[in-house]
Amino acid sequence: MSNQRSFREMTDDRLSGIHTDNAFLNVVMSSAGRSSAARVIQKRVILVAALVTVMLAGVALGVATWRETAARIADLEKTAGYFEGWDVVQKTQLLRGLVEAREVGETPDIRRVLEGGMEEKTTASAVDAAITNWLKMPVDAVTLMAVSEKILGPFDVWSVADKAWYSKLTEDSLGSGTDAVVHMEPGDSDVTQEQAKQIASEALRDSIGELPEGWTVYYDFYTTPNAPDGMTPKWVVSFASASSVEYYVTLDGKTGAVIHDPILGLQSIEEQVAAKQTLEDDAARLVRLENELGPQYKWSLEDQAKYLSGHELPREGGLSQEDAIGIATTQLETILSKTGLSGYSAYTSYLVDALNPDQPKWLVLFIKESSGGVVLSSHSVLIDAVTGDMLEIHTGSNG
Repeated sequence: MSNQRSFREMTDDRLSGIHTDNAFLNVVMSSAGRSSAARVIQKRVILVAALVTVMLAGVALGVATWRETAARIADLEKTAGYFEGWDVVQKTQLLRGLVEAREVGETPDIRRVLEGGMEEKTTASAVDAAITNWLKMPVDAVTLMAVSEKILGPFDVWSVADKAWYSKLTEDSLGSGTDAVVHMEPGDSDVTQEQAKQIASEALRDSIGELPEGWTVYYDFYTTPNAPDGMTPKWVVSFASASSVEYYVTLDGKTGAVIHDPILGLQSIEEQVAAKQTLEDDAARLVRLENELGPQYKWSLEDQAKYLSGHELPREGGLSQEDAIGIATTQLETILSKTGLSGYSAYTSYLVDALNPDQPKWLVLFIKESSGGVVLSSHSVLIDAVTGDMLEIHTGSNG
C-alpha cells in the first residue's frame, strides 16, 4: 500500500457529503503495484461482494487445478517477469489453466484461441483481451496476486490456509529474503483459530462492551522473521462490519497473550479505541464547520489550511492558483470541447503530503450545481504545483 494519499482520497475529502456515482469513485490510478507474499495486514475497506467463499460440491478439482496454474504463474514471474512481457505461448498457457480451473468460461472465441492456428500477434491480442476482461484490469496489472484475488477475494479475507499456501508458493518460487511477513498455518503447539477468536472476542468485549451482531471475523497467522522476535508466531483476529474492519486483536501465537505488533504498525485495542474516538470527533467537527462554511470544496484556501490536514497555502515560486485553473481548464476543454465546461465553477485545494513535502499538488474541481445547490456533475484534475505537469484527470461524474 502506498504511503501517499491517493487522488481518489483527496478528491473524496473535498467532495465530502456529495453523492456521486461509481464512475467518479473509480478514479483511474497509476498501474497497480506488484504484490508479494509479504502482504502487511491492512485495515482496509472490505469488498462485501468478494467475501463469499465458494464451497460447493465439485469445485475441489477446480481449486486443485488453479493451484497448479498459480505455481506456473509464480515460476514464470521469476523467469520471464510479469504477464505483459510473456510470449504468446506462456500467455496462452495461463488462459488454458484458468479455463481448465473453471475460472474463465470457454467461449467460442476463447476455444478458437486455445485450439491454435491463429497468427501469433492475433493470438496474443486475443489472450490479453480475455485475461484483462476477466480481471477487469489493464494488461500491466496482471500478476499472480491479481489473479489470486480475483479467484479467492481480497487477500485480507482469505482463509489462514490460503494465505499460508500463497506465502509458501511465493517463497519457493520468487524468493522472500526481504519479506516482512510469512503467513503459515498453526502447528500442534500453537493457539488454535477457535481459541484465538475466543480470546480476542473477550479482550475486545472488555474494551468496547458487547460486540455487535453481524460482524465477520477474519484471521492472519504469521511470523516476522526479520523482526527481533524472529519466528514467534502471531494471530491477528479482525472484526469487520459490512463496510470495513472495525477492530483487530493481536495475540501471541504460542501463549494467547494479547499483544500489539509495532513492527507492522498494529495497534493495541486501547489505541484503536482512542483513534476511532478521534475520528468520530473529527467527523463531528467537520460537520459543524460545513454547517458554518458550506461544503468543503467551496472553502477558501485559508480555511482549508486552517482546518484540514494535508492542506497548505500556496508556496512562493510555484504554480499559482490562477495558472492551475488555467491548465486544468485547457486539459478538460481538450477532452470535452470548448463548451464542455459551460455552467461549471472551479474550486481548488493546495495539497501537501507529509511524506513528500517537496511535491505539493493543486487539486482543481469543476462543479456544476442546480439552482438549489445540488451537485449535478463534476470533473477533477490533479496538477504538480511545482512543474505544472498534469498528474491525474477524471471527467464526467454525475451527482
